[in-house]
Amino acid sequence: MDPTVLDCTGQKGAGEGLLVTGDKVTLRDFALENPKDDGMKSKGAADIVHYRVRVRLRWKTSTTPGQARVTYEVRRCA
Repeated sequence: MDPTVLDCTGQKGAGEGLLVTGDKVTLRDFALENPKDDGMKSKGAADIVHYRVRVRLRWKTSTTPGQARVTYEVRRCA
């Protein structure tokens, strides 16, 4: 089986390569490369499983060093 690679090199504007907003999501067997900002972000979501997922940031230069994250969660407020 060939690996699935989501290449965000041509992504316009800022933003995450992948945004998850639903509950009970499984992300499995793929790579995400070169997102403009954050690699993967979950916002207001619960029960997310990452299984054999790779995020690679290959920037030649960065205008905001240390600002991008590979994966992160924005928690719900009750």
